[in-house]
Amino acid sequence: MISMDAYTVDGCKRLEDKGITDVIVGFRLPYVMGQDTEPLQTKIDHLNWYADNVIAKVNG
Repeated sequence: MISMDAYTVDGCKRLEDKGITDVIVGFRLPYVMGQDTEPLQTKIDHLNWYADNVIAKVNG
């Protein structure tokens, strides 16, 4: 399921209550033309934030 709800703990719980067991999230705007100029460390920081603030709490 691709949903903005997947970016928060409460949103994930709402999806789970509806029977959804998997979500897909992305941290890049796919409609931006040209090269991706976001530094790798910023991408890693976003993934770490998501892991700490959403995944760990949903699975905790």
